[in-house]
Amino acid sequence: MADEAHLTVEGWIKNYSDILFDYLYKRLNDQSAAKDILQETFIAAWKNKTSFEKRADEKTWLFAILKNKLADHYRKLFKSIPAESESTAFFDKKGHWTKDAGPAHWPDAAASLNRKEFYEVLKKCMSGLTLAQNQVSKDGKFRVWFTGIVVK
Repeated sequence: MADEAHLTVEGWIKNYSDILFDYLYKRLNDQSAAKDILQETFIAAWKNKTSFEKRADEKTWLFAILKNKLADHYRKLFKSIPAESESTAFFDKKGHWTKDAGPAHWPDAAASLNRKEFYEVLKKCMSGLTLAQNQVSKDGKFRVWFTGIVVK
């Protein structure tokens, strides 16, 4: 358990900033946003250090604050996403594929999964996704949903 001497911003930065930052970066894939949320976490912890009840250790307490700040970030982010998405370029008003955007025949799709070039293109495509799309499709692994294969 932490005592009052451990409840310092300097101690938190020294002991926990790397692990907290890594947690954020894996979820955001945005270094600047991760740094901002980490800073907000330390500020909130400092402002509320007198409410730290020592029922958990400092690291657990800081992670709880961090997760709340991350949730706040996502709430703000998703409120700013317009109801009409970019998918209108691919679908008509009835929700059907537009003529040029529809799926095409992919000969020997299974063989493509064994080629390095496929994954390079997949990574490039995924890097162009919005944050919301990225969170759905990426969890530290690339998931190829249509085949049920998970690629590490």
